Amino acid sequence: MKSDKIKCTAGYQGKKDSMRNRSQGIIKKAMGGVMPGPIVPPQMPQPDISLQLSRGAYNPNAEANIGGYQLDTALSNKKTRTYHNPETKQTYISHKGTDPKDRNDLKNDFLITTGLLNRNTSKRVRNAENIARSAQEKYGNNITNVGHSLGGTMAEQTGRRLRPENSAVVGYNPGMSPLNVGKGLFQKASAYLNPNSNKTQKLQNVTRHTTGVAPISMGGLFHAGNTVVHKPTSFNPHGLSNFKKGGVAKLKQPKKETRNECR
Repeated sequence: MKSDKIKCTAGYQGKKDSMRNRSQGIIKKAMGGVMPGPIVPPQMPQPDISLQLSRGAYNPNAEANIGGYQLDTALSNKKTRTYHNPETKQTYISHKGTDPKDRNDLKNDFLITTGLLNRNTSKRVRNAENIARSAQEKYGNNITNVGHSLGGTMAEQTGRRLRPENSAVVGYNPGMSPLNVGKGLFQKASAYLNPNSNKTQKLQNVTRHTTGVAPISMGGLFHAGNTVVHKPTSFNPHGLSNFKKGGVAKLKQPKKETRNECR
């Protein structure tokens, strides 16, 4: 019984080897007698500069260079900073989160909770939009707005004012009103009904990284863009420390199927 099982297994392996050799012969002939190199599986996404810039926005002294992106002092202030990479021609605009000692920031936080934050009620929103438009005129395309908490909300407010190709937004636990749940569901339905509109493209260009349990940002779980949920790693589920470098979601590898040819 044991020998039959070994014989069966050996026969299966031999048949598989024969098919492999035949396949390689066909490929070699198709390639003109040269076998192609080994197939390299897709690599994990590289860490995104967005998290580094979101962290750097909290630094009172703006760094001149972050990851190859150079600070444009003419298009920056204490709350909003513009970074441009002359090699890749990409531009990032980072927005600072809440400063608890800043009354205007606390006012903007209140406007967020009531769903009233916009360019008509917030001077900071207007300033950020003006900087973004100037960056669009200066650098053209490939502009991304990033930020954490209040900064993430500002990034979304700013991104929607730019051209669709410059409306990419990466936010980390952006501050959202509970009223955003209904608004987000409506946006998803609108994007489904009008998939090719500029408004839909802007909505779908938004990526929200969230822990999913921070009360300040739970209202933003539902929207037409992308949502990446991270497991909280600190006592404060809203803080930036919950997000690993780059904020890139891990790729799920497909499970290998095992076949038992000997029954």
